[in-house]
Amino acid sequence: MKKIIKLNEKYVPIKDLTGGNVNVDNDISTDNINSYLINDLKTVSQQTGIKIQITSAKSDHGKGTKSGNVSRHYTNQAVDIARLNGQGSSGASNGKNGSAQFRDNGNKIKDALVKLGYKWNSEGKSNPKAVLWQTNTGGNHFNHLHVSNTSGEGSPPIDSGSSDTSSSVETSDNVKITPTNKGTSALEGGIGLTNDVLNNLASTASKNESSLSESVKDEINIIKRLM
Repeated sequence: MKKIIKLNEKYVPIKDLTGGNVNVDNDISTDNINSYLINDLKTVSQQTGIKIQITSAKSDHGKGTKSGNVSRHYTNQAVDIARLNGQGSSGASNGKNGSAQFRDNGNKIKDALVKLGYKWNSEGKSNPKAVLWQTNTGGNHFNHLHVSNTSGEGSPPIDSGSSDTSSSVETSDNVKITPTNKGTSALEGGIGLTNDVLNNLASTASKNESSLSESVKDEINIIKRLM
């Protein structure tokens, strides 16, 4: 009994989950939906800056799919999105006709979902999270995105890429160190500095050694020994 209750807790009326940049049509607002799915849509909406309008859930979708399987819509684990930033597809039926702006926004939403672990254009038992877009698989998915999630857990954060580490560092004794991105290799012991940074530091320090404090000299000697 405890297991059944736990499974049911993730299905919540869409109206209780949406708002802000992710909204839902009034006629499906009381449909229960996988809360993890809506949370992921909120994440990609925030990441892309694109407003999402959920236009189909369970109550306005058939039980079966064109392939004869039970639709994830029917099990409260899929939604369709036919409006982005308030705009529809303008009757798109392939990758060239219809609204180019809607297609561009749809591509951005799809790319963000893929980064969250959603499989593009492949939905099945081996793919608990999927997005159908720019395909006729399962129907016309040029005029809307079909997004499904059968998992019982949230997605990890989207990797926005590594930060820029090229800024200069200046010590209290005015020894300026400018890291580069060339020849990076972590030192033994996990210090995490690059060879170029250490070489730059040692070279700069040698030129200014006479004006450095004793504490800074000691630190430089330690780094020299590590090199």
